Amino acid sequence: MSVRRTVCVFALITVAAFGCSKGNQDDGVKTVAPDAVLGDAPSAKDDEEVAKSQAGGPLQMPEKGGLWPWSVGSAPALEARAPVSLTSFIVPGRTIHGAIVNSAAARGAVFLNDWVEKKSPSFTHLLWCDLTRGQVIGQCDIKDMYLPFDMHGDGRRLLARRSDAGGRGAQGLELWSMGPGDKIDRKTFHPYWKGTSADGESRGDPDPPNFIRKEAEVRWAGFVGRDHIASVTGNGELKIWALNTLKQVAVFPGVVGMPGVTCDCAKLAFVTDRSVALYDPAVNKIVGARPIGKPPLDAVLAFHPDGKLLAIGGTGRIILLDLATGQSWDAMVADLKLNYHGLLPDFGWAGTQHVYHNGSLYDLNTPIPVWQYSWQKWAMPRGREVWMIAQRGLQKEVALLSFVLPHPNALAQIEEALRQPGLFALRPGDDVRVDVSGLPTDRQKEIKQVLEGRAKLLGYRLNSAATVVFEASEDKRSTPRSITYSFSGAGSRTYKYDERKARLKIVKAGRAIWETAGCQEPPILLVAKGSAPPTEAPNWFGDPDFDLFTKRPIPGVIRGDANKKALGTTDVAADGLHDRQ
Repeated sequence: MSVRRTVCVFALITVAAFGCSKGNQDDGVKTVAPDAVLGDAPSAKDDEEVAKSQAGGPLQMPEKGGLWPWSVGSAPALEARAPVSLTSFIVPGRTIHGAIVNSAAARGAVFLNDWVEKKSPSFTHLLWCDLTRGQVIGQCDIKDMYLPFDMHGDGRRLLARRSDAGGRGAQGLELWSMGPGDKIDRKTFHPYWKGTSADGESRGDPDPPNFIRKEAEVRWAGFVGRDHIASVTGNGELKIWALNTLKQVAVFPGVVGMPGVTCDCAKLAFVTDRSVALYDPAVNKIVGARPIGKPPLDAVLAFHPDGKLLAIGGTGRIILLDLATGQSWDAMVADLKLNYHGLLPDFGWAGTQHVYHNGSLYDLNTPIPVWQYSWQKWAMPRGREVWMIAQRGLQKEVALLSFVLPHPNALAQIEEALRQPGLFALRPGDDVRVDVSGLPTDRQKEIKQVLEGRAKLLGYRLNSAATVVFEASEDKRSTPRSITYSFSGAGSRTYKYDERKARLKIVKAGRAIWETAGCQEPPILLVAKGSAPPTEAPNWFGDPDFDLFTKRPIPGVIRGDANKKALGTTDVAADGLHDRQ
């Protein structure tokens, strides 16, 4: 086998984006600008005075774990909600950009991106919705693209952040208050300082204003209690603000992922590198902390509707913390991959036994999605239901509506399928053992420890008598290979080498149910100008790649049937749910 590779030189082209102004639309809809800018990010010389002016200062973790058990409120009981038709508002050049709802207040807001190439900059067309009557009760245009964060319990105030698509500077967090006559009062503040304000260039900052630094990124924001706002920046700094004055009242560094507000909106939980903590705005303190070990990657917190559990979800796993006993355990969900994409991840509880993310419904005792929901343009679990903006296929009708998931037909099919034997060939909780006899003697101990540790992290149980075996080996015989490189102005040269692969198999009852292999592949070869290419291939070409055992993904679950998908699929439409046959 021969492979040809060509060495090329690429030029990096920098493209600058320019924007032009756009007047108010002539459709009777107002375009509103901020009424005030509060808390503009101070200059470097103001940092010390700003810090002194903040009441409360740094938050401290409580001694010996503080308050326990954690008493948090439950979600309100379900009430009748009517779908809000959005069909007439989705006109050419306008797309759905997100939404927020507050079920207790029976209010919601839909963000539409109003953008036409020849009439930039873009606008956010805001629809304010009454969820009980199923009506749009207000609308307006707001210059630039905005992403929604949260809606206050009064149903008329919300938090939003300007999108970064244009790369035009640090992100401001905005408090919008909706009044009568489609009027919106907007106040902007910056939840950071120390050289991260949008006017950095005028202050002589070394970084230009279009360079978004992590501390100038508003990763998350939400209302906590009736009188406070919490925000988390890209560098993990949690800050608490007084709602009425937008003055900072507390700060805490080292927050991982995205916090979660309790279902009654009274308290806030967040994760550090090893613990989960509970903040109470009524006393402006971290009132409790519990060790949970290393949190999952891209952690997002969601409180159970009954206030009994806290789910800390992330890529590949969910940590569940019992808020009464303090016990925590892992649910291994191999297919769960949380992606933010600028919007808050749609992760949370669906009912009392399942969690929802990105159209997939997970049973916490089953490592794969048990049901799939399709065609939603946006979704977010809130309390005891999941809110969605639905438009099925090419249908014109679009609506904001809520569902209790799983719906009855899906629940019956899920329960029936999970009773069937042979659904899984391997899943967390099964016994496994590691066999490294096929590796060189000097590498066996190291690789065995690594693979056993990785298997335990995935939820498997180590048992020296297990019938499921993780087999690590390397090829005993090599396969001749060659590769040809083309050099600019120096012709081409072919190198021969021997290929031997490292291999990892999962074997059950003598049959491989999963396997992977890898060797040191020849790279792109760069030769300095005026230098001659090497006469022979480097001696490592084709050697077994032992990173296979330490870094290559290992499946958290292997299906035993031919179907590799969820147990069923339902289409979400403006007129309800439609099961696929």
